[in-house]
Amino acid sequence: MIIRNATTKDWKTLKKIKPGLTDAAIEHRLKEQSDGLADFIVLEDGGLKSCVVLTYYGKPTHPEYPDIVDLFTTEASRHQGYGRTLVNECLKRARDRGAKKIGLSIYKDADPRVQKWYEKLGFRRLKELPYYYIVKGTKNWARDFTLDIKPSNS
Repeated sequence: MIIRNATTKDWKTLKKIKPGLTDAAIEHRLKEQSDGLADFIVLEDGGLKSCVVLTYYGKPTHPEYPDIVDLFTTEASRHQGYGRTLVNECLKRARDRGAKKIGLSIYKDADPRVQKWYEKLGFRRLKELPYYYIVKGTKNWARDFTLDIKPSNS
């Protein structure tokens, strides 16, 4: 298993493993990575299986700590620990940059198993009300989650 930052060479494969990932989104993520604002991380295990973005500038609701964005594992590769591995990689990278906390958001109406999975990893839903953002003209409701990052010697 190899975990590394995405490159332009991954472009076509990223679009195959995550249907709906646009050229503009890939370009934006690679640009943020080259600017040091984020890491666009991929996991290989006999080919690309999973990807995630770690933004070091957070998100509009919580810019004070890094944020895990768009964790995705191919349908055929789910339930093999790839998502957990990438979340742990995000925690390590955020810790290495001095972060004490990390966040993520999930759709308010997402499959309840998604929320339970993040909670199993230690994330806790913030008590704030859901908020929405607009993507391609559609209102998407989301809830924020956070996790305190333990020191590396824990």
